[in-house]
Amino acid sequence: MLKTLLIVAGLAYLMPCGAQENPTLAAVLTEHSIALPPEPAPHLNARIASYGILDDEKEFVIGYYLDRPNFELKAPLLLTRFDKTTGRWDNREYDQSQLRISDIKDGPEVPCLGSVLRVQRSAEWYFLTLHWNPSAGCFVVLKSDLSVSDARTGGVWNTFSSGLAIVDGNLVHFADVHPQTLYLYDLHSRQASPLYPQAHDAFREDFSRRLKTAIVEDQCRKNNWGCQTELFTTHLSYPIEINNETQAIAFRASFDPEGFLPREEAERSGAWYDDDYAYIFQLKPFSWREFSIYDLQPKFGTDSLEKLISPALIERVFATPAPP
Repeated sequence: MLKTLLIVAGLAYLMPCGAQENPTLAAVLTEHSIALPPEPAPHLNARIASYGILDDEKEFVIGYYLDRPNFELKAPLLLTRFDKTTGRWDNREYDQSQLRISDIKDGPEVPCLGSVLRVQRSAEWYFLTLHWNPSAGCFVVLKSDLSVSDARTGGVWNTFSSGLAIVDGNLVHFADVHPQTLYLYDLHSRQASPLYPQAHDAFREDFSRRLKTAIVEDQCRKNNWGCQTELFTTHLSYPIEINNETQAIAFRASFDPEGFLPREEAERSGAWYDDDYAYIFQLKPFSWREFSIYDLQPKFGTDSLEKLISPALIERVFATPAPP
């Protein structure tokens, strides 16, 4: 039902960001110090909209749409790549049939179309994360030849050199709680597996118990809150830290009582300020640890997540007892 609602809310139009006219593709290339192609290129002098860019020492890649009246966003999704080493240009167009979202099983076939938020590369793969609709994102996976491998809901936040991607799950924007989730997406199997939250999380279980003692049923009914204490708002820190050498992931998570207590009441009580935790995962073999952020410095001499998953500290982190 949730996915169907998200589909119905699909992004058909872009809201104007201002009165300024959208640039041409040539203007964007020039802005990024990319010499224009020596031969005529598709859409070079056309105005473009809703674009995202990857620009590093290896290549320049831009995903975009043609500018249309009334800020209308329509397929095809366009992509231009310039290899800075070889001087080669590639141009691709993706119609709706190529961008069908593969992980929606209980609704109509819909394409991954929307403003391009991020363009990322991992090994020889590319990820385009798009603003699919007001409550959701989706991402397109491209092979090295720029053909489509997959399209799925969510957004890619970081990737390992192997191509394994860390993806956040979508949230309903206008909801009483916003429980953020993370998944691992395997490029080769095209399968996603849950990363966060994990079962038997002592910090989450403690927060749920505290919510149970604090909620007032009449208040839940009055505000149309679900008040399901296992589902509560979780704010995750970005960027999510990874280490390719240790195959480890780290991020911070903060718990919030919204949807269970009025904001003013929670703030007055002073009892809901310190629910900030660090989560560290190692993928081979899969294991995880959790800590209060206030315990990191005393335990390990640093509260830097980047340092905690480095080869110098990772063994000390995982020498601590595992969650029960």
